[in-house]
Amino acid sequence: MSFTGNAPTGLPATLGNVRVEQLGPALFVIDAAEGRWEVEATAMHVHHDVGAAFFRAVPPRRAPLRKRIFWRAVLAAAGNPLVRRLFLARRVARADTARTDGGR
Repeated sequence: MSFTGNAPTGLPATLGNVRVEQLGPALFVIDAAEGRWEVEATAMHVHHDVGAAFFRAVPPRRAPLRKRIFWRAVLAAAGNPLVRRLFLARRVARADTARTDGGR
């Protein structure tokens, strides 16, 4: 839930057991276990998490076979200590070369 207006002082980031009442055209009261706050706002918006319903209706597309093989090989190589040492040595050598020739 969000309000179009200034947040009251002392309002925590999350609240439990909340009840919201509209007292006037631009006045709302938030009553929660943590306290009670009056909010001056021109509008109130209620947001619903639709992610689970969306992904049930539209299942994710499976990655292409070549891409899956590529990433499996990259991750397997990254898990190998010898390959990691080779990549690190190449990276250090490239950085040294860039420093000595002015970054060209």
